[in-house]
Amino acid sequence: MPCYVLLQHWCEDIPVYKTDRVSLIIWAGSYLDQKALHPPPDSWASNDTSDVAIMHLTLSPSGSFTLPASELGSTVNRMAYFVEGSSLSVGGKSVLSRSAVTLSAVEDALFENTGELGSAAVEVLILQGRPISEPIAQHGNDSFDVDITNGFLTVQ
Repeated sequence: MPCYVLLQHWCEDIPVYKTDRVSLIIWAGSYLDQKALHPPPDSWASNDTSDVAIMHLTLSPSGSFTLPASELGSTVNRMAYFVEGSSLSVGGKSVLSRSAVTLSAVEDALFENTGELGSAAVEVLILQGRPISEPIAQHGNDSFDVDITNGFLTVQ
């Protein structure tokens, strides 16, 4: 049976790592000594071996941030979505605004706002986790597939 909980993740309770040019909001996962609030107990994120991370990175002009390699290495998928701003470099490579970059979880990832002082901050959504390794149902669960098939047959 699913467990539904009221998540009281109030703004002031969500961990944020800050320096003069970096702000990292940690919705899931951890960074250095900052650890996200507890996920629902039946969530994949509550499994210590899932290495789920959901973070929002803001870099001021000339700011840089290094996301360390995952302890689980190549078993983890990691993506970065450049959602706001105009000048971002990841691992020394320029990234187009409003695009996604697949990152290696085996190595550190260096994010740099390459904009000049006075330019806009950049914002990046970082998602990572070990795949759940469960089958994907195209139309939902098995009983849903049967209902859809019966529905198609009825319409014909």
